[in-house]
Amino acid sequence: MIQRAAVVVAFALSASATAFAEEPTVEVNAEVVLASNEGNTIDPPQLAKLKRELEEAGARFTSLKRLSEEQVAVKKSHPASVKLPDGRSAALSLKEIKDGVATIDVQVPRKSGPPLTATYTASKHGSLTLPAGPFGKGTLVIKLSPPEHSRPRRMFGPALRPSVRPTRGW
Repeated sequence: MIQRAAVVVAFALSASATAFAEEPTVEVNAEVVLASNEGNTIDPPQLAKLKRELEEAGARFTSLKRLSEEQVAVKKSHPASVKLPDGRSAALSLKEIKDGVATIDVQVPRKSGPPLTATYTASKHGSLTLPAGPFGKGTLVIKLSPPEHSRPRRMFGPALRPSVRPTRGW
């Protein structure tokens, strides 16, 4: 009986050591939005903030429609993908985690020319919005942000902005 208990304890210790050695994972909320100048619909209404962000970046659209939203797990060894409605997929790869802040490389293939690449510094603040190319009568936009459950509530002052270094812009 004592030997059997020792085996169970040894197995439990090796299983927990394996669990601690797992590769770090960063959860990211990914939205795919169709931005256009066809009509003046903002669907859902929460996209009004994205409309203002796009205008500040110099991109003016009268209509925004969320096409998809998903939470993706990004790892170093296994890039996560965000499917786009035109059959392409954006690739998200974890570059590093330092002091609780993750750096994620984003690559969006284009139908012609080099892919759009950007680096998203994922903390519990801010988001990254980048164009993903034409679709229908508009432009696909990808917005990456922390998952809703990890976003802190702001009591005072502006949110911190992520460090974004896109290689190709709007």
